[in-house]
Amino acid sequence: MDKNSIIGLLLIGVLIIGYSIFTRPSEEERKALQHQHDSIALAHAAEQKKEAAQKAIVDTTSATGTAASDSAKQELATQQLGDFASAAKGTETFCTLENNLIKVKISSKGGRVSGVELKNYKTSEGQPVVLMNSDSSLFNLSFPAQNRSINSSELFFQSQGTVTGGNSRSVALRLNAGNNKYIEYIYSLDNESYLVNFKINISGLKDVISPNATYLALDWRDYLSRKERSIITERAATTIYYRFVDEDVDYINPAKDEQQSLKQKSSGLHLNSSFLLLFL
Repeated sequence: MDKNSIIGLLLIGVLIIGYSIFTRPSEEERKALQHQHDSIALAHAAEQKKEAAQKAIVDTTSATGTAASDSAKQELATQQLGDFASAAKGTETFCTLENNLIKVKISSKGGRVSGVELKNYKTSEGQPVVLMNSDSSLFNLSFPAQNRSINSSELFFQSQGTVTGGNSRSVALRLNAGNNKYIEYIYSLDNESYLVNFKINISGLKDVISPNATYLALDWRDYLSRKERSIITERAATTIYYRFVDEDVDYINPAKDEQQSLKQKSSGLHLNSSFLLLFL
């Protein structure tokens, strides 16, 4: 490096140092700048505090609104369902009755059979034979109560547990309407049988169910899915068998567009009746 280059670098350094000293803020300017930074920090902290307070108000309002909404829903359920209002809210759970031949799935919502599978049979595609499921069926008990029309399909039953005894097992579900007031469904299944026994017990509802009610209407529908490879065979083999307790088995004629209204042969409201559902 030659002499002129060295002198040039020194001059540049002197200029930089001189500019830094000349442009350095005074003590008053530094204090003003620090005050400005502190003010900005305080304003930011105040804004955060305000946002937190607003969020707390929104959360409190939301919680209050939710509580009010829940209260309104409960009041609406009471108006619509009377003593059965508590059954309008719940979580759907399932229990199972099973033997070597058949597996029956029962839902707490509506207290209905939501699935039936035959264990020893396969479809033409090699899949388990499922006779019915929750999407293909409807099961509803309707009756007048406290000047209201009650439908069991949208209400939640409480499981009373599964009982195994002798050659059968059973499960009970109750639609509660207060202390010792309920409608009870009892499903039972014997060993080595395809028959599912279904029994309805009614307890403590004489002041709830209309005194002039002579029967409870059971609406049971099942939209059959195809099981046979041939639709002709399917139509020829499909029918509905049924029977009441202590009566012979009867069926609906598959060759006719037939409709039957099945009512228990009794006078007045039968509070402890049962019948058998034949799934196969």
